[in-house]
Amino acid sequence: MEKEILIVEDEDDIRNALSIELECEGSYHCVGAPDQMEAVDLLKNGYTPHVVLVDIMMPSSPEAGLELISQLKSENEWDQIPVIVLSARSQSDTILEALRRGAIDYLIKPYDPNELLSRVGRACRLNEEPAFLPAPNHERSMTDPNTDWRQLHVEVMKLSLLYWELTLHKTKADLAEMSGIWSWHIDSKGTYRTKTLDRYLHERTIPKRPRTRQVLQTAHFVLKHCPTEENIRTRLEGCLQNLEAANVPVA
Repeated sequence: MEKEILIVEDEDDIRNALSIELECEGSYHCVGAPDQMEAVDLLKNGYTPHVVLVDIMMPSSPEAGLELISQLKSENEWDQIPVIVLSARSQSDTILEALRRGAIDYLIKPYDPNELLSRVGRACRLNEEPAFLPAPNHERSMTDPNTDWRQLHVEVMKLSLLYWELTLHKTKADLAEMSGIWSWHIDSKGTYRTKTLDRYLHERTIPKRPRTRQVLQTAHFVLKHCPTEENIRTRLEGCLQNLEAANVPVA
């Protein structure tokens, strides 16, 4: 059965291009909305997408996408829909704010079509995976020492990958291969897959007994190899410190 993708993007050309790229894959059906209000109207009228792709800047507001994420996560019937941001805005503050509000992923325009398909596919699988954790509290600070320890694993991994992608412009497959910490393979279509690493990027799919040693090694590898970027680096170091201080049994 085709997966439903809601694309919230004000530029017609980009919205149509995204639809074509996803639907050519053969397993997706896309519905477009040019703004936040039309997207909400679709949802109120019963449309239930498997994933929402949303831009941040729209004519109604330079942060319309962030507002939409908050609105989705505040409604019980919509809060479990995975949201991926696809935006030209690459500032670390904006990306972290999108993740804090509940987005599970962030792609920067111009995007790699193969990476888009990979991220959308992973987001679609979230609803098919066992729900190991309850929905996260997105109002918590990324470095709150009282955060659930399993959530800390996810936050360390998300920040590590974000820092890696923003400063080195490399992918999570590059991180898995270059660090040697996570397994990876090339599928029949020639796409790099990092299935185990992917499970650590969302609270609902992380294993009940996370591989703490690998998470810690990943963060230290990223901190060692990425250039200084004060904002994200500080957040990652703080989150890493909280995880190390949690005395989690190292698996």
